[in-house]
Amino acid sequence: MIKVKMLSLVLAVFLIIPISSCAHEDEKPEYQCGNRDYEEEYYSSQTKRMSLQEDSSIITVLKNCDDYSFVTMQPYGETNDDGFIYTVITYDDSLSNIKNSFELDVRCELYSICLVGDTEIACSTSNGYVVYDYDSGKRLFSDEITGQYYKTIVSPCKDGLMLITSDTAYKYDTKGELIDKITYNDIGAPHWRCACFEQRGKYYYVNQEYEIYQIDFEIGNALHVLNINELGRPFEVGNDGKMYDYIRGVFYEIDVESKALEICALRSHMLVKPRIYNKEYEDKYYFFGRYDYVIVYSYANGMYDISLVYKDDSLNISERDKITIKGFGVNDDLCLLHAAYKYNTSQDRYFVELEPYDSEYNYSTAIDAENVKMKLIKEFNEGNSPDIYYGNFFDFDYWGRNGMVIDMIEEVDKSAVISDSSIIKNMYDLMCHDGRCYCLFSGYRINGLISPADLVSPDAVVDYSLYGNSRFADGMKGYYSSIDIVDFMIRYPIANMVRENRFFTVEEIERILEYGYSIGVSNQDKYGDDDIIINGDDDLTVKQTMIVSIPDYARITDNMGMIRYYGYPSVGGTVNTIEPFGLVAISSGSEHPDACFDFLTMMFSKENQQELFVQQVMPVNSTVSDRYLQLMSEPENIPDTEEFYKMLSYEMIKDQNGSYYHLNNEEQAYFKEMISSVDTMITIDWGIYNIIAEEVESYYLQGKDIHEIAKTLHNRLLLYVQENY
Repeated sequence: MIKVKMLSLVLAVFLIIPISSCAHEDEKPEYQCGNRDYEEEYYSSQTKRMSLQEDSSIITVLKNCDDYSFVTMQPYGETNDDGFIYTVITYDDSLSNIKNSFELDVRCELYSICLVGDTEIACSTSNGYVVYDYDSGKRLFSDEITGQYYKTIVSPCKDGLMLITSDTAYKYDTKGELIDKITYNDIGAPHWRCACFEQRGKYYYVNQEYEIYQIDFEIGNALHVLNINELGRPFEVGNDGKMYDYIRGVFYEIDVESKALEICALRSHMLVKPRIYNKEYEDKYYFFGRYDYVIVYSYANGMYDISLVYKDDSLNISERDKITIKGFGVNDDLCLLHAAYKYNTSQDRYFVELEPYDSEYNYSTAIDAENVKMKLIKEFNEGNSPDIYYGNFFDFDYWGRNGMVIDMIEEVDKSAVISDSSIIKNMYDLMCHDGRCYCLFSGYRINGLISPADLVSPDAVVDYSLYGNSRFADGMKGYYSSIDIVDFMIRYPIANMVRENRFFTVEEIERILEYGYSIGVSNQDKYGDDDIIINGDDDLTVKQTMIVSIPDYARITDNMGMIRYYGYPSVGGTVNTIEPFGLVAISSGSEHPDACFDFLTMMFSKENQQELFVQQVMPVNSTVSDRYLQLMSEPENIPDTEEFYKMLSYEMIKDQNGSYYHLNNEEQAYFKEMISSVDTMITIDWGIYNIIAEEVESYYLQGKDIHEIAKTLHNRLLLYVQENY
């Protein structure tokens, strides 16, 4: 079994989270934003399941003293045009008992909801506001304003409450009487339901462009203060001016006067159970004061998990030995997050802490990625390596041969959950081969070229000559760049060739280039001028794809019928590849290698392996994988006793009528055949890709001769391999 290095852009998606807050006392002038002790503080939590009607959703959370109120919304009629039903459900401080529940008497859309003091709830509409008694839900008073606004914001203030629009702000006393009104130039619609917050006695408004304005009744104007983009990235803010950076796992507060972000808490310091289902639903974070948070995980079918998070000085986590895991995407790996949560709450000697590279070492091009890689290696060589490396950014087999990561084979041989009887054989062999094990991975995605099963003869030789088959070649034309085609044939098999002590000849590379230029186009044509017409993916009969899950495979077969998987045909045959997920290796510099391995075994438990399905990854555990395939063949008939898989079945729904994808016996058998054909694990090597891209594109940009390109490309690749493999 072999490894191949792969180009795989990690897109840092900035998850924007709406937040809410409860009423609080006026801040004192000496108020300090953020939390100076965030590095030393840790948080406990309690998580409760909440089930609503299928068409209901939680739109905000309020905290009143020790009680938590959840405001839910559901359609009043068959469509949203008929209006909405809003319900306020109040729980005690442990979410164990419902203390109160009532419906609001409005049916129009509400744009913001907040507490006013500890006795009232205020809501804003498109043309006014309504205030209700917190305990009974009785309407106390309301007001309508002139003009039509896309959104309005209601917020508590010292005198009572404010109603803010894009060009007017109204101030009301505690009895609902208008006591002040100011107008100003249009400052844009509010960004979200909680786009107003108070800080040091001043009130701020955030619009959809992340511009912050001070609403100043004394001078009668809205004053521009700053754009949140100037602080590094866009966020949504809540009544307390706080936000969550999902990529870095950091909670911030905006210090408006200083125009700075101050850290409040670290997500890695919170012992919070991660979400269980439906990764495509966003997590919502609500902030209450300096030390209290609520996390809402929304699932399909009206199901929610609610986590109350609070500072816990009794944890004494600072006294534990720390195990650090660093890499791109560590905060986005549910299997890893669940393993860390269970490990950290099941013993008190070690504490696993995840640290993402995504923000500090972000990149957008292949050249940037190679520079980031060199920067990280330099940091590791200077003694700043983690206990556990994470992700497929590095070649851990190469690192193992050079002593940078440890050989885990002795521990694997003794493990019950990481064994050739519990792990899919191909996947086990990719992790453990030649009597060594330098890395482990929890899941995978199948990668390669596919076509309808009958596109080419079943007797056709599957090597790089396949690119000369007219039906195969025509099925790829008009979409891929020549760089793509050449990259398919060179980068994937190169590690295997090195292991077998051979390399491409100049003649083989020249033929590869001829195929690449005959099928592909220049990068300029593919990514450059708008007037160049390039076929879309739907026009292809041969596609490069990543099959990430059973539902994904079902969608492909529903669209294409029975498929044929080729892997990546190249010189001497083909490579059938998977992209590993959750790839980890233990640093040879770790002071706690045994504890590191004990933690890693948790990634292979049945429960944590199931979590991989949630984020469109297939698990390496054979029993879990087979059960998923079996049940998803008839997703509408999954028994209630299989709750986890029943929740997953919603991913198999293909239309709004609730119709399911189905996999017949032939399609299931071929899925298993694809998995059993896998022989190559992909890791990233930007260096090889950059060499290929530069030389291949010189044909278009400089008019270089193919034979000359082949010689140069051969020499550059050979030198690179000699230095890096």
